Amino acid sequence: MGQAAARTGGPSTGRGRPHVATGPGTVARIAAERVGAQGRVVGADFSEEMIAIARAKPRTTGAAPIEYLVSPAAPLDVDDEAFDAVTCQKGLARDRVPAELRGAGCRAA
Repeated sequence: MGQAAARTGGPSTGRGRPHVATGPGTVARIAAERVGAQGRVVGADFSEEMIAIARAKPRTTGAAPIEYLVSPAAPLDVDDEAFDAVTCQKGLARDRVPAELRGAGCRAA
Protein backbone atom coordinates (compact mmCIF):
# COMPACT_ATOMS: atom_id res chain seq x y z
CA MET A 1 0.00 0.00 0.00
CA GLY A 2 2.85 2.42 0.82
CA GLN A 3 4.53 1.73 -2.52
CA ALA A 4 1.27 2.51 -4.35
CA ALA A 5 0.78 5.77 -2.44
CA ALA A 6 4.32 6.90 -3.25
CA ARG A 7 3.92 6.08 -6.96
CA THR A 8 0.57 7.79 -7.51
CA GLY A 9 0.94 10.83 -9.74
CA GLY A 10 4.74 10.89 -9.61
CA PRO A 11 6.82 12.31 -8.12
CA SER A 12 9.38 12.89 -10.80
CA THR A 13 13.06 12.41 -10.08
CA GLY A 14 14.48 15.63 -8.71
CA ARG A 15 11.09 17.06 -7.73
CA GLY A 16 9.36 16.96 -4.39
CA ARG A 17 6.42 15.57 -2.54
CA PRO A 18 4.74 16.29 0.77
CA HIS A 19 3.18 13.32 2.52
CA VAL A 20 0.40 14.20 4.97
CA ALA A 21 -0.51 11.99 7.93
CA THR A 22 2.96 10.49 7.51
CA GLY A 23 2.90 8.57 10.79
CA PRO A 24 6.24 6.78 11.16
CA GLY A 25 7.39 8.03 7.74
CA THR A 26 6.97 4.86 5.68
CA VAL A 27 5.53 6.48 2.54
CA ALA A 28 7.74 9.58 2.92
CA ARG A 29 10.80 7.31 2.87
CA ILE A 30 9.56 5.52 -0.27
CA ALA A 31 8.90 8.87 -1.95
CA ALA A 32 12.40 10.06 -0.94
CA GLU A 33 13.91 7.07 -2.70
CA ARG A 34 11.79 7.74 -5.78
CA VAL A 35 12.69 11.43 -6.15
CA GLY A 36 16.37 10.78 -5.45
CA ALA A 37 19.01 12.82 -3.70
CA GLN A 38 18.18 16.00 -5.67
CA GLY A 39 14.50 15.92 -4.69
CA ARG A 40 12.68 17.06 -1.58
CA VAL A 41 10.16 15.29 0.64
CA VAL A 42 8.17 16.70 3.55
CA GLY A 43 6.41 14.36 5.95
CA ALA A 44 3.71 15.98 8.08
CA ASP A 45 1.70 14.51 10.94
CA PHE A 46 -0.19 16.08 13.84
CA SER A 47 1.33 13.52 16.24
CA GLU A 48 4.64 14.54 17.78
CA GLU A 49 5.20 10.90 18.75
CA MET A 50 4.88 9.68 15.15
CA ILE A 51 7.18 12.42 13.87
CA ALA A 52 9.76 11.45 16.51
CA ILE A 53 9.67 7.84 15.27
CA ALA A 54 10.02 8.99 11.65
CA ARG A 55 12.93 11.32 12.46
CA ALA A 56 14.78 8.52 14.28
CA LYS A 57 15.03 6.40 11.13
CA PRO A 58 18.28 6.70 9.17
CA ARG A 59 18.37 8.35 5.75
CA THR A 60 18.51 5.92 2.85
CA THR A 61 21.57 6.27 0.60
CA GLY A 62 20.66 8.07 -2.63
CA ALA A 63 17.29 9.24 -1.27
CA ALA A 64 16.10 12.82 -0.83
CA PRO A 65 16.39 14.33 2.62
CA ILE A 66 13.05 14.30 4.44
CA GLU A 67 11.84 17.30 6.43
CA TYR A 68 9.38 16.16 9.10
CA LEU A 69 6.80 18.67 10.40
CA VAL A 70 4.35 18.41 13.28
CA SER A 71 1.35 19.76 11.39
CA PRO A 72 -2.24 19.00 10.42
CA ALA A 73 -2.95 17.98 6.81
CA ALA A 74 -4.02 21.51 5.92
CA PRO A 75 -2.75 24.08 5.79
CA LEU A 76 0.84 22.91 5.29
CA ASP A 77 3.57 25.51 5.62
CA VAL A 78 5.27 24.63 2.32
CA ASP A 79 5.82 26.35 -1.03
CA ASP A 80 3.17 24.96 -3.40
CA GLU A 81 5.44 25.41 -6.43
CA ALA A 82 8.15 23.19 -4.95
CA PHE A 83 6.03 20.03 -5.21
CA ASP A 84 4.38 18.12 -8.02
CA ALA A 85 1.91 16.10 -5.90
CA VAL A 86 0.76 15.40 -2.36
CA THR A 87 0.31 11.90 -0.95
CA CYS A 88 -1.67 10.53 1.96
CA GLN A 89 -1.81 6.81 2.60
CA LYS A 90 -4.52 6.54 5.25
CA GLY A 91 -5.03 9.84 7.06
CA LEU A 92 -7.78 11.28 4.89
CA ALA A 93 -9.74 8.04 4.96
CA ARG A 94 -10.05 8.44 8.73
CA ASP A 95 -11.13 12.07 8.73
CA ARG A 96 -13.14 14.34 6.53
CA VAL A 97 -11.15 15.82 3.66
CA PRO A 98 -10.19 19.43 4.54
CA ALA A 99 -11.71 22.06 2.27
CA GLU A 100 -8.21 23.13 1.18
CA LEU A 101 -7.62 19.68 -0.32
CA ARG A 102 -10.93 19.26 -2.17
CA GLY A 103 -11.25 19.79 -5.89
CA ALA A 104 -9.83 18.65 -9.21
CA GLY A 105 -6.29 18.41 -7.86
CA CYS A 106 -7.20 15.91 -5.13
CA ARG A 107 -7.75 12.28 -6.05
CA ALA A 108 -7.66 8.97 -4.27
CA ALA A 109 -5.56 6.07 -5.48
